[in-house]
Amino acid sequence: MGRFWVASGNTLYFAAGPDCTNGVGQEAFPPANNFVLPGKITALASTTQGLIVWTSDNAYVVTGTDLATFTLIIWQTNFGVANQNCVTQDGDNLFILTTKGQLFNFAGSLNEIGYSIRGSLAAMTPANVYLALHRSGSDEGLFVSDGSTNVWRYSVAYQCWSPVAQPGMGAKCISSIETTTNDWTLLLGSNSGSSYIFNRNTASFVDNGSAFASWAIIGSLILAPPREVALVNSVLVEVETVGTYPTLSVLLNEISGSFTALPNPVPDPPQLVASSTIWMKRHDLKAASTPLPQHVRHMQVKVDFGNSDTVQNELLGIAISVAQT
Repeated sequence: MGRFWVASGNTLYFAAGPDCTNGVGQEAFPPANNFVLPGKITALASTTQGLIVWTSDNAYVVTGTDLATFTLIIWQTNFGVANQNCVTQDGDNLFILTTKGQLFNFAGSLNEIGYSIRGSLAAMTPANVYLALHRSGSDEGLFVSDGSTNVWRYSVAYQCWSPVAQPGMGAKCISSIETTTNDWTLLLGSNSGSSYIFNRNTASFVDNGSAFASWAIIGSLILAPPREVALVNSVLVEVETVGTYPTLSVLLNEISGSFTALPNPVPDPPQLVASSTIWMKRHDLKAASTPLPQHVRHMQVKVDFGNSDTVQNELLGIAISVAQT
């Protein structure tokens, strides 16, 4: 509405704006132009429907079009944020990490997008978290830094989470900034005070010049309904022939614990001529150095590319060879 809005403590002030007849409207703050909230104001977000105002407990909204109609009302209870870093927006599309460790998207209605990683979000200290919405061609998403070690990426286009990234230099503040004309770069500040500002580069597969650990755990994979088991023979993978072939390990009938490696993979199907672009290999459970049970109800598979490659490793597919029993 053509005004500056300023929070100080638990008071929200707004400039005279177009009401000013003597002086600069953006610099004039009449004493009566304020709202007092029941708690310290922690963040603000301007939308076409009003100004959203957060405390650590609740969210409020200022509606109206002028001095006579401005009104402050409660928007969401138990929906506070720790600070301004916990809110990022693209127009009326808001992303909000609450003091309860829940991550929401608001674009006309509330949607909890952090449900899939709720455990990881709950482990974060909300006051240390940074949110950044980034778009640079096909490289897009909401990025969440825990202010210490981890950076999570949520693809807004595909509405899914990528595996967590753990930059070797640590991860503190993040922000998407137009570094040159029409060129937006996701920048990251290290958690070390004597380090540098780093940028996301989808064509680079090193952290500040050093290779990094690259692995993923798939599962748990449910192979049989309750009271039944599956007879598992092997795990099959398809991987691009780039860099080092990964190490494959399994965890059977447990949700945590030590994985057992499946060494000595063999080409599969064996009738095919060896491909120059795809590794297609079978890892038999019987190849494990420690005997593994073949009767399985659920399992996890770990694919580990190690930390020596400086190229783009890519897992194309994975399958479990089972016989119902």
